[in-house]
Amino acid sequence: MLLAVDTLAHGADGSSGHVTKLLALPHIGAAVAFNGCMPLQQALAAALFLARDLDSLVATFAQSCTALLETIRQQFSKAGLPTAIFSEELSEVVLAGWSQQRRQMIARRCLQRAPGRPFELERIDRSFAQPWSEEIEKLPAPSSPAAMETIARAQCALLAEHDPVRCAGGRLIIAELRPGRIQLDDVCELPKRSSAPLSVAPMLTALVPDCGRAVHDC
Repeated sequence: MLLAVDTLAHGADGSSGHVTKLLALPHIGAAVAFNGCMPLQQALAAALFLARDLDSLVATFAQSCTALLETIRQQFSKAGLPTAIFSEELSEVVLAGWSQQRRQMIARRCLQRAPGRPFELERIDRSFAQPWSEEIEKLPAPSSPAAMETIARAQCALLAEHDPVRCAGGRLIIAELRPGRIQLDDVCELPKRSSAPLSVAPMLTALVPDCGRAVHDC
């Protein structure tokens, strides 16, 4: 199974920089990818380090994301910090990894469909990519890191044309997951201020660690 994200993000003051949007969680045999509200990503990352297993995490994940986002919004409001990000930016999280209950790899997408709405959890059975278009659909299926890079570059071109001010891009990071192993790759540089790839797909090739790769044994 593959999970891919970009690294570029923007702050409340309008500045941009590189951040981690993909975390390996080897203690539960999983990885998580973020897109959207950065304060939620930071708080959620801290909470995920205490997760007991992937199955129990998935069972309450939508409710947990909803409650955590509201808690952060209230904290921002009490501290006199800007809260516009909570009504202007949608968030989504993808969890992927080995399910002990199902004895197979699983992937779940947790997302807001509108600002202020509760998070919803949906199953990813084959593949998922955001953003998407008819042109991207014609590309090879995201079944290898090379194919995911091709899709990510197409996403860059798509957003550069339709949403050129969006702060996204940077490095393309791909996690390769299989039972007992999570492997992270810094794959390539993406065009700046263009694309926010977040995708997951079945892994069809063998994992061969080499120089420059971070390998986490579960």
